Amino acid sequence: MLARRSVYSSDSVSLELAEVELPDGTRLEHHIVRSQFDLVAVVVRSERGVLGLRRHRFIPERWVWDVPAGKIRAGEDVVDAAVRASVEETGWRPAAVRVVTSYYPLPGTSDQRVRICVAETAEQIDAPDPNEVERVEWIEPDRVRELIQGGEVDGPSLVALLWTLAE
Repeated sequence: MLARRSVYSSDSVSLELAEVELPDGTRLEHHIVRSQFDLVAVVVRSERGVLGLRRHRFIPERWVWDVPAGKIRAGEDVVDAAVRASVEETGWRPAAVRVVTSYYPLPGTSDQRVRICVAETAEQIDAPDPNEVERVEWIEPDRVRELIQGGEVDGPSLVALLWTLAE
């Protein structure tokens, strides 16, 4: 990167314009989205299936199936963030949570990293947050595959579910 300048900044995201040089010597301007936080997605499994939540995503304007996910707060442990996100969104507290991988979903555009966790059980301790989800269900593995094939799962949830199905 030869140079960069800030175009916009908020408490959650910033946009930079960078001047970069490609291996062949070509120079160009490139936008970089900098995130102020990482995300965590947690696949909660049990004998009933995978904990899924149905929600509306207003940016692409579509209904999708997700797994619990959320921001990792500054200084927060990844596993603690996964548990918190699940409880806040679904009312289910996962247990035996472990981090399985991380990835950058848009490495050519953004530095935001997503951590993927898996939990082997959960206990319902509260009701789902109606501002986060329309409904919460335990989804059997064959139905998870159907939802993925039907394009009804996006973003970190898609990667997290594919990872666990391949495990």
